[in-house]
This record gives sequence, structure tokens and C-alpha cells, in this order.
Amino acid sequence: MDELARHIPEHLTASSWLTFEERCVMDVVDELEQALGKKKIKLTGKNVHAVRVVIRRFNSVWSTLQRDGWRGRTYDPFIGKPLARINSALGKLRDLDVQHDLAKSMGLPDSYCKWLKSRRKKAELKVEERLDLDRPHKVIRKLRKYLRERAVKLRLRPDNAQDHLNQTRSLSPARSHYLHMDDFLIEIESKAKTKALAAGSAVELHELRLLIKQWRYMLTEFMGVTNLELVQAQSILGRHHDLSHLVEEMDLYLAKKQGAKDATNKLAANDKRDFLEAKGRISAELQKLEKELEPLLFNLPYGLRPYMATRIF
Repeated sequence: MDELARHIPEHLTASSWLTFEERCVMDVVDELEQALGKKKIKLTGKNVHAVRVVIRRFNSVWSTLQRDGWRGRTYDPFIGKPLARINSALGKLRDLDVQHDLAKSMGLPDSYCKWLKSRRKKAELKVEERLDLDRPHKVIRKLRKYLRERAVKLRLRPDNAQDHLNQTRSLSPARSHYLHMDDFLIEIESKAKTKALAAGSAVELHELRLLIKQWRYMLTEFMGVTNLELVQAQSILGRHHDLSHLVEEMDLYLAKKQGAKDATNKLAANDKRDFLEAKGRISAELQKLEKELEPLLFNLPYGLRPYMATRIF
């Protein structure tokens, strides 16, 4: 009977971590340039979501790179902070888009959906002001130049360089990419395992979602591996977070309406009924999501690594 011999893909062992990280981040910067490189960015729901996905991808890659010394003193003031402000502004628009779509699907009153739309229009004006101030197309050009120069400096580091957060982890430029990333994966898997066993509240589940997202991006970007369980867990946790946030926003809206002195600003009787029924539907879906999530969290792909198989005759 034929047997299979497993081995690590050569491109992960032959390449140094620094060369691989540089190539990886520059690929993401190319996408950032396509998304943010124009002087005028369309703020439609679809485009805002697409831009946010690319920024999120960069942030995930960057969270690894900054541990490896890519974050110099000029990064934050000229690139990091402007990019964070742009992402935060776009995030407010995206949040309102998600809240509006959820509100409609959950049968919330038209008055509430219209209120969300009006908030979106006001937020869009603020986002346009932010984009005019921070000029994302210029930030991306600075980012590309910064990364090229930083890579040159990192290649000059001595072979005994170490991670400041983990003194046993080598930052030698000659170290293989696979071993380098394996350290990161072991670290994030440990954090995810601890969080998965204890997560119960909406806040804890959101924190777990962020960890799983980072884990998934790390496997995809640095190891070329996609995993269905991580995708499903992140999707369920994302839906859970959005619904939990919708309930918080609904409660704030209801409190505001109940405290209104003007009778025209108070909540109509039929709207109260719609809110109550929608809360019941949301509560039921949250419970359903938590049940779907439970077996996934007990079967997360700890130790998942890429390999190639060769048939032994």
C-alpha cells in the first residue's frame, strides 16, 4: 500500500521571514493604493465596505510586522495615525450601513430605519471632511516609501536580534519564514484557546472574534492556508456582535424617545409593538448563533500548518 510523506512547502522554508513579510505587505499596499489612491473616494455602502476590507487586511499584516521591528518612530505620526483616523471614519459609515440592513431584516419600524439613514448622511459629511484633511492617497504613497526604507534597515540587523516581547524568539534576518511564523501561530492559538473556553458575554465573544480574525489572516497571508472552521466561527461571531450592537442602539433610541418632552417626538404605539417583536426575534437568533458556535469553538484548527504530500512507492 502506498504511503504519503508530508513535508513543509519549500517556498516557506527557503525564504527568509523578512523577504516574505516585505513581499506580503507590498501586495497589500498595492490593494490599498487601488482602494484609497484616488483623490475622491466614493462613499457608497459597497465601496466603503470594500475599502474597509483592504484596510483590515493591512492592519492584520501590520500587527505581525510591527512585532518584527517594522514600526519606526516616523510611522505613527505620518502614516499610522492618519490611516487609523481614516479607518475609524469609514467604520462609522459601515456600522450605520450594517445597522440599517439589520434593522430592516428584523422588522424594526420605518421611523427607526429612516433615523439611521439620516445619521448616515450626517456621518458621510464628516467622513468627507476627514478624507480632505488626511488625504489618503498621499498617506499610501508615504507608506510605500516608508516600507522600502525600513526593509533596508531591518536587513542590517545582527543575527542575534530578538523579539522585545519574547526574548527566546530570534529576529535574525536569515531565519526561515516558516519557523518565524510558526512562533506567531503558536502564540495566537494559545490565546484563542484560552478565550474560546471562557468566552460567554457579548464583549468576550467580540474579543474572541478579533483573535480568530487575526489568526485566520495570519494563516492566509503568511502561510497560504484557508480554513473553513475559522471562516465559519468568524462569520457567526461577527453576526452575533452586529445583533448585540443593534440591541444597544435600539435601547438608546427608545430611551431618547421615552424622555422626549414634545409629544411629536415620542414613540408611536405601533412602533413600540414593532420594537418589542423585533427584540424577541433578535434574542432568538442570538441564542441560535451561540448554539451553532459551541461545537466550532471546541474544534478550532489548533496546529494547522501547510504541508505537501509525496507518494512513497
